[in-house]
Amino acid sequence: MYNMSVVNISKINLHDIVIKSPVKKNDQYYSGISLKQKKMFIQFSNVTIQDLSNFTVKLSNKQCNSMIQLERYFIQKLSENSKSWFNTNLTENQINDNYLTTMQGNSLKLHTKNVRTFDGDQNEIDFNTLKCGNNVTIIVHFSGLKFWSTKITNQLELLQIKRNINLSTDILFIDEDTEEEYTSGEDEGMYHRRNS
Repeated sequence: MYNMSVVNISKINLHDIVIKSPVKKNDQYYSGISLKQKKMFIQFSNVTIQDLSNFTVKLSNKQCNSMIQLERYFIQKLSENSKSWFNTNLTENQINDNYLTTMQGNSLKLHTKNVRTFDGDQNEIDFNTLKCGNNVTIIVHFSGLKFWSTKITNQLELLQIKRNINLSTDILFIDEDTEEEYTSGEDEGMYHRRNS
């Protein structure tokens, strides 16, 4: 079991995030990030797949604003610690100019190296069954920040995808012999089959 904390992007308390002092790994510097002293896993619910080859999802305005606030918080903390970490005082504007966001408008681009994919009933499915336009919920590991010679990047890894039921395209007919019906679950976008 992972020593991890999974939280919805819009419910992150920025003050629970710890950015560690950069350490050198393979000629680059890297700062680990934790949430409440655990690995930081972020859930994005009900996002839309825009591109599968360079896996990109469209976020809601609320999710997008939360990501922007998260990145601003990182920039603020990097500036506050710049003297002790980099031996020079850097302003937030200087860091912002060198910060490469993973956001492109309302879209988020992610790496898909070892991603597990599930359907709405939490059965594991082949990633290749996904299509552009699918509504999905994703879990992303935000492991840290990487420092290049002049740039700073987020280290995000897509871990899991759950394809949600799309009411406009999925067949929801009830088999009258079994008299099943769908009920809305507690999770956004989740529907459960209920036997009468």
